[in-house]
Amino acid sequence: MAAQDYYELLGVPRDASPDEIKSAFRRLARKYHPDVNPDDPSAEEKFKQIAEAYAVLSDPAKQQEYDRFGVVSDMPRPDAGFGGVADLFEMFFGVGAPRKAGPQPEPGRDLEASVTLTLKDVVTGARRTLEFERMETCSECNGSGAEPGTPPQTCSECGGAGVVVHVTTTFLGQVRRTMTCGHCHGEGRVITRKCRNCNGRKLEKKHTRVEVRIPAGIDDGAVLHLPSQGDDGINGGRPGDLYVRVHVQRDPRFTRDERGLLTQVNITYPQAALGASLLLEGIDGEFELIIPPGTQPGQEFRVRGQGLPPVGGVERGDLRVRVNVAVPKSLTEYQKQLLENLQRTFEGKEDGAAKSSGFLQEFLRDIKKKP
Repeated sequence: MAAQDYYELLGVPRDASPDEIKSAFRRLARKYHPDVNPDDPSAEEKFKQIAEAYAVLSDPAKQQEYDRFGVVSDMPRPDAGFGGVADLFEMFFGVGAPRKAGPQPEPGRDLEASVTLTLKDVVTGARRTLEFERMETCSECNGSGAEPGTPPQTCSECGGAGVVVHVTTTFLGQVRRTMTCGHCHGEGRVITRKCRNCNGRKLEKKHTRVEVRIPAGIDDGAVLHLPSQGDDGINGGRPGDLYVRVHVQRDPRFTRDERGLLTQVNITYPQAALGASLLLEGIDGEFELIIPPGTQPGQEFRVRGQGLPPVGGVERGDLRVRVNVAVPKSLTEYQKQLLENLQRTFEGKEDGAAKSSGFLQEFLRDIKKKP
């Protein structure tokens, strides 16, 4: 059910006719209209409530839905209201609510920039100096928009109030509405001679440099937020912000996934069978990887301290090394003979363990030498 019954808000029975509902709303709207009660903050809330009630009960489809379910699907919640008196003016009178008198602060525009890093930068973190154009408060007129020595003049239309009063006749009777002055746009003053430097815009374009610190471990696509580094605001409005998107260059040697950093290495069958010591190239230098005997294709090894740190961290994570056993696509006749003889030893066709062992050693020694 609604927070407060719409029929009770308007003071009408549930079988009230459309004319009775309309008449009740007019009476209450006159009573609680904000212009009639400028010193009563509760009047505005009451006006919103009765306006919401009337918007539902004056529409046959909404009224039927409300009578059945106690709520209306396409109306705002009672605690949300209509977003303020401005929306109610728009709904019932076709105009917006007035702005406050005087120059209105306008926030500055947010800006975007980008930086490119290498994986080594990701390991250590980095600093970059960004150079870009931004709008800053005009150095000639100090943001007034007027030529120095010719200050803005009081608006002749609103007398400096920034608002004008209109009286119109509506179904509520005569309604006094205070509206933003169209001549000075609510500022209460007009510029007679625009600043030649900014042409009255109050801002000028300037080249600026901003240093940004990029934490270690940052990922590709991350966005850094630098408050107040965007365009300056107008009339005292806060500056905009700068958003820096980070792009990490692709390194064909490494793959970055949800588990960390991965690289791959190709080894020969003898190295996989007998084990080997490999000198591999890391992000920032070489490191040794021990391949144990009997290593299988696709097996992964973790090398501590050769990966990437967490965002903002110092201690580096592990590097995963995936082993691929390379199978040659072509062999010399000698290599084929060696492999055939080796296969026979696996099938038990060689005579004597010593002979098999000697042949295997010779095979492994020779295959490493042959192209």
